[in-house]
Parts: sequence; C-alpha cells; structure tokens
Amino acid sequence: MSHVSRREFLRIGAMSAIGVAAAACQAQTVVVKETVEVEKQVTTVVEKEVTTVVEKEVTPTPMPSTFAEAPLLSERVQAGDLPPVDERLAKDPMVLSPLMDVGTYGGIMRAASDTAGRYGWDAGVFIAERMTYLTRLDLDCLSVVPAMASAWEMSPDAQTMTVHIRQGVNWSDGQPFTADDILFRYEDVWLNDELTPVKPYNWTWDGQMLDVVKEDDYTVILRFPKSHPLAPALHARGFFTIHYPKHYLQEYHPRYTDQATLDAMTKEAGFEFWYELFGKKAQPMERDEPYHPTLYAMLFKSQGVDYVEGERNPYFWMIDTEGNQLPYIDGVFATSVGNREVGTAKLLGGEVDFFGWLSTTENYPLYQENAEQGQYKALLWSSVWGAEAGFGANQTYNKDPVLRDIFRDVRFRRALSLGMDRDEINTTLYFGKATPRQLTVLPSSRYFEPEFATSYIEFDPEEANRLLDEMGLDQRDSEDYRLRPDGQRLTWQIDYPEAGERPREVVAQLVIEQWRENLGIQATLHGYTGDLMATRVQANEIQMNLGDCDNAMDIMFILTPYWSVPMNWGWEWSWEALWGNWYQTNGQEGEEPPQQMKDLLSKWEQMKATLDEEERTRLGKEILQAQAENLWTIGTVGLAPVPICVASNLVNIPEESLWGWDCFFGSIFGAPTWYFEQPLLDRQQPA
Repeated sequence: MSHVSRREFLRIGAMSAIGVAAAACQAQTVVVKETVEVEKQVTTVVEKEVTTVVEKEVTPTPMPSTFAEAPLLSERVQAGDLPPVDERLAKDPMVLSPLMDVGTYGGIMRAASDTAGRYGWDAGVFIAERMTYLTRLDLDCLSVVPAMASAWEMSPDAQTMTVHIRQGVNWSDGQPFTADDILFRYEDVWLNDELTPVKPYNWTWDGQMLDVVKEDDYTVILRFPKSHPLAPALHARGFFTIHYPKHYLQEYHPRYTDQATLDAMTKEAGFEFWYELFGKKAQPMERDEPYHPTLYAMLFKSQGVDYVEGERNPYFWMIDTEGNQLPYIDGVFATSVGNREVGTAKLLGGEVDFFGWLSTTENYPLYQENAEQGQYKALLWSSVWGAEAGFGANQTYNKDPVLRDIFRDVRFRRALSLGMDRDEINTTLYFGKATPRQLTVLPSSRYFEPEFATSYIEFDPEEANRLLDEMGLDQRDSEDYRLRPDGQRLTWQIDYPEAGERPREVVAQLVIEQWRENLGIQATLHGYTGDLMATRVQANEIQMNLGDCDNAMDIMFILTPYWSVPMNWGWEWSWEALWGNWYQTNGQEGEEPPQQMKDLLSKWEQMKATLDEEERTRLGKEILQAQAENLWTIGTVGLAPVPICVASNLVNIPEESLWGWDCFFGSIFGAPTWYFEQPLLDRQQPA
C-alpha cells in the first residue's frame, strides 16, 4: 500500500482545500407531534405553543399498493421458510423517501469498530437502531415525527399522551409488537424494584412515576404527574426505551416462570440473582446474546474473536416510496480494531465502506490522498459538538477535600480556562477550521448568546496566575509546580472513556502541557473503557473529567444538559457526581447540593414542564449564563468539521450533513435507504 504520510501532509498544509461543510440546523422549536393521515392528506402538527394545533395541507407520500423484497428473502419465501412480504409488513409500514434514488438490493457494508461487544457506531448507523422508538427525529434534528407510533395526542395540559402503535409490526422472530410489550417494560421492569431500584428520572417527578395504561392492543395512554410536553421528544431520543419483547423475556421473569426453574437457569448462566440473568437477556445485539428479538434493520448472524456479522431483518417494518422493503443492503460486517490507527489502516487499505466514529480532522488530508486506492469518498460533515473536548472538575470529590475545595473555587476554573491557548489548539489540531469557544449550545440554537461562547476564552496567563495566587496557591516546589494549602503538589488525574467519537485525548494532552508551562500546574491523563468509566463515576473516584461535549443542539440541551446542570449520575461525566446521584434518587443517595445547584435543577425542571416557549427560552438562557460565569464545564474549541469516509459506490448518503450524538451520528438520515451501485466492490461481496 502506497500513501503519503500524515506528517508530510501536515508539513505542506494540505488542509487549505477544505471547504465549509453543511451549516448546523437552524434554530427551531421542538415539534412534539406530527401525524400523517394519508386518506385525509392532512398533517397535524403541535408546535411552538404546545396548546396550539396547526393543520397544514400537505402532499403525503402515497402508500404503495404492492410490495417487493430482497432476492435473498424471496428465495426463503419460495422455500417456505418465510411468509410473503405483504404478510410480514405492518398494515401501515413507515415509508422512507430515499435522498436521491430508489435503490437496488445487495452487498455487505463493512465497518471498523473500536468496541468488541457490539456492532459499533459506524455499523450502528446503518442498523438504524435509533429509528425504532415510538417517535423519531426528523431531518432537521429537532422535529419529532412518527416511528413505531403512527400517531399520538397530547392533552391540553400535557399530562396525558395517547399513543397509537403501528398495527402489524413484528419483531424479528415474527411475533407481533403490541401494547403488551410496552406494558411489560413498565409493569414488570420499571416497577420491579429488583430490576429497577432507581426509577428512570426522565419519567419520575418527586418520586412518582408516570402511569401506563393499555387501552387496546395498539393503544396505550401515558399519564404524567406533572405537565410533560417533551415526552414525545424523550421517546425520539430513546431515553429509557419504553418497550421490550415480552414473549422473549418473560421466560426470565419470576412473574411468568416459577422461582425454582428461574433459579436453575440463573445458576446455569453463571449468575447469582435472577435479575442479573434478565438484565443480560434484555441487551439486544450483544455478541454473546445474539437471539434477542429486535426491530432493527439488521439481525445478528455470526461472530468471531474480532468481528460481528449481521444480516437483514426479514420483518423490518420500513419501505421505500415504491413499496420495496428496506433495507437495500443485505448485511453488515463490523471488525473490532481496538484503536483509531488500526481502523484508519483498514480504511486506507480498502476494507471499509463507512468510517466516521474513528475519524479525526487532523487525518483528513490522509483520507483525501488515499481515497482512490481505498475506493471511498472523503466527505466533510459538520460537528454538532459545543466543544470538541471539555474539562469538568469534580466538585463533589470527597476523597480529597483539599482538592475538592480548590475545584469549587470559581477563580480556579476561570484560571484554567484563561491558561489555555485555544488558538494553538485550533491551529495545531484542527488546521484553523474549528472555533475557539466555551462549552455552550450551537450558534443556531434559540438559547444561544455570543457571550456564552466567549466567556473566559482569551489566552491570558498573567490574569490566570493572578487568580491562582489570589486563591493562596502562590507557593511552588523545587520543580516550579504550585503547592496546595496543605503543602502537597497541586496535581490531579483527568479521566476519559477510551472509546469515543472524537479524539479528545489529543486536545487534552496539549492543554495539559499549556497548563504546565503557563500556570505551573501538573495534571495527568488516563483513559478507561466505558464500563470502567461508569464504575468510577458511580464510585465518585474521578477527579476531573474529559469529554466531547455534545448535547449542544436544542432538543438535547432541553433533555440532558448535564454539562451545565447537576442532573447526571453515571456513564462519563462527573463534575457533580454526588449531586447528580442525589437528584436522580430523589434525595435518597448522594450528597445534597448547595442552593446554587438546586436553583439550576429547579430552572431545568421548569424548563421541561412549561407550555410557554418564551418562558422555556428564558430559563434555558439563564442556565447557560450560569455556565458561562461559573464554568462547570471548561470548553476548548468547537464547531469543527468532521471527516466521513464512505464507499465510492454508496448512494443516498448526503454529501454534506451533521455528525454527532445529538443527531444519532447520521442514522436519522435514512440509512436503510442507502445502497451500493452495481457492480459491487470486492469487499462488498458476500463471503
């Protein structure tokens, strides 16, 4: 394999050819309902003022009268292994309009994953797991439109949501998806204290959960203790998915299986408690739990030490505008590569059809140079990260009260921000194409104000050192490092999850060096697996977090503003670990936060519950103003372009788009309608 090295590309400045990718979504109000009624040709939308219903005349996509399927499935139908396609589809299947063309069937999409257990995000984009909720995000990344639910109604006070499920949708094993699957998740999982000792905070108010009532096989009513106008958005984002395949999982639940039998199964599986076995069986698409029925576009097919293979779901419930059952592509093959470098080598060597999760901006020249030999296109999408890397000093770190008190002093956090040279970060790592900014929402957001992004971002080491001296951190040791009030060297560890969508550790290494040179501060960097990070967060062992700061688009800022509100406990972020634990357990665990934190939580709760969009905007800006002043999370640069490399013959994928958690890494852009032009490349041929 012949290619020009990244070092040489950096030397000659090849990035000068980069253009600006697609602009971020324009600020829009979250749309909480959209129902298409084909017969009446009317779309009903509840938007902006939640109590106002606006009817719009539209030209809906007509439902095809006949259906078609992939040749592989036709062969199985002819062999008697499958029912005909029109019997496998829902009565009202979701119609996805291809971006450009109605596609052709065939091909295996190959991806490189840095996670050994599941398919990984690049393959996950195509599996379309983020489109299998009751509602889903539309292409604007803000509006909420039907998915598993064909329609819903919100009561005027937003305390009741009536959901109508698509009739005739089947799980991947052919069993029907009904209201019982929702009721099972609610009654037998959420309300079971052994399975769910801490109730889902998104569906709980002052210790009181929502109530779920089955009206008929395809209608459920969700009742909330308080106004909850954002409920459809929560479904679209998949926060605590509200359905489980009851017919599959009830075997592992004591309500449906006698305890002796369940205990025997638990012991045989190597677990001590039944709920551990249930939790394992409830995880779809795991390498060692392949038979869990799914609603995804792809099913588990086989696995090896370093790969997972999937094949099309014959019961997938989406079609194109001509009645062809989706997806077009026959399968996915995800190879576990361990790190970005190995993944990049596979891309350059012509072994990968989609490459986004492991890409880096600094490698874009390398991707461009090797595109022809790798048989791919190097696209440039727009990031939806408010900060490519952000630092969160754990203000509840009780294992070292001296360090905790330093972290709690706003002068210290401001000094760290002023001690960063963001222009150097931008020039060195992003070729000047990112934007030096503080952690906040995107400029297109209705909650954005310019001062939120520019707060304390100037490089001013003189002022930073003055603030540190003023705090009493003016003594230094023989190596010129600052000392704490107790005489110990001021040092701490920065933790981050190794598997991630952005190369935050590279940014952190540069920032750590800047802090050492400019401020006389010593910090170290340590990566952990996602599971270990979650364990460390929940044990309150993290001193400072490093994260790629998403949740910067309106819908995610409203739902999970954990960079600036102490509402999170778990996974990767812990500037407020014990406060977040207190909040999520309704005060039963963790540490009661100070009044300033309670005020933030109160504003966020009001923001979620209000029916007045102007009031929601005002509250959101107040939260972001507090973040800008206090720097709970310290940002670096943001709004960087993101290289996305796709097979040269992959069609219906946008040339310019958005990439990031907020928009599910592109899966909302109709991934089941992507297809390979014929002839297939060698790597796309079935094995």
